[in-house]
Amino acid sequence: MRKETVSTLLTYISFLVLVIGFAFMLRENTRLTVVNHRLEAELGNVSNELVESQNEAWGYKWQLHQINNDYFGDDK
Repeated sequence: MRKETVSTLLTYISFLVLVIGFAFMLRENTRLTVVNHRLEAELGNVSNELVESQNEAWGYKWQLHQINNDYFGDDK
């Protein structure tokens, strides 16, 4: 094979490797972005549930305090 043919062939192969590598990086980045958005949404749901549970617990504590004040009077 002539020197020009080998050089052209190597150029095409390196360009093909570059394009395939770039396509793989784009695919992996897209996959990671989707997974990240799913995890953030799941974390947001858990966070909202925790806030609701905490508010409910404070409500029960307040009600218990009111019941204790009604039965035993305010000692403070």
